Amino acid sequence: SAEVARGTLSRWLDVEPADLSTDRSAPDLTVLPIGEAALLASVERHGPLLAWRSREAVAEAELALATAEKRPDWSLSASYNQRDRSPGGISRSDMLMLEFAIDLPLFTRNRQDRGTAARRAEFEAVTASHEDARRMQVEAVRRALSEWHGLKRQ
Repeated sequence: SAEVARGTLSRWLDVEPADLSTDRSAPDLTVLPIGEAALLASVERHGPLLAWRSREAVAEAELALATAEKRPDWSLSASYNQRDRSPGGISRSDMLMLEFAIDLPLFTRNRQDRGTAARRAEFEAVTASHEDARRMQVEAVRRALSEWHGLKRQ
């Protein structure tokens, strides 16, 4: 049964069963590999909080886009059309068309301001949720540390 356990362990560690010697000393579990202060300072790099940076970046980009909709939008387009000759031999001249457009954001209070306010509220909600998740992660780390200290005393 020790051989079976060694074979299973070798599967998970991706080493040969012969390389798993039984004379190794157990690691010291009374010492953390990283300091408690460093562990709490690096809470933003923990798995549950990694997705929040991208969520905040998306919300910030949507807010910037909503703010940009308040500025006038200018556009210029050009097209060229070569007309066919008619069957009677009459030729028509070619056509060049230029189009210049300005999209003026009129009545911004009724349209753009509402959109900007909604995106700002969404951004603030994402930021507040991120802060709440960060506090929950700090609490989980502190809880795990106090449990570890209690087990160490036992």
